Amino acid sequence: MKNADADFTFHNLKEKRDKPVKQLKRKKIDGKLVNAKDENGKVIYEIKEYKGIDNVLRIPMLQPASKERLGYPTQKPESLLDRIIKASTNEGDVVLDPFCGCATALVSADRLNRQWVGIDLSPLAAKLVLKRIKDDRGPLFNDVTHRDDYP
Repeated sequence: MKNADADFTFHNLKEKRDKPVKQLKRKKIDGKLVNAKDENGKVIYEIKEYKGIDNVLRIPMLQPASKERLGYPTQKPESLLDRIIKASTNEGDVVLDPFCGCATALVSADRLNRQWVGIDLSPLAAKLVLKRIKDDRGPLFNDVTHRDDYP
């Protein structure tokens, strides 16, 4: 989506429905949305397996026993960051997390084929970023090294 005043990216995301639904097929005629009809004048229906995601995010919070939980009090669920990154970037774009902490945004960005930059004051956070990316990517990421001589 483009705006004349600013360049930005926003993707209307879709999710799979629990059960497919039958809906009227619609089309625009002279700027008005009308029901589509076949050559016999009968209204056309289509089966919809996906629906647009609304503006209320139904994402469960991290549970205390979740494998995803790393102990950072401000940690967000990966599913939330996945949705934000998918909606606001394209593959190859750069995601910046200036307070990356436990690196959840960076792991999501990496998994979604985005480039990423993470900043954090803590050397522990830098180690955690590399560990999480290595764990997520597996042996493909073993060539990355980490400096232990931070001031």
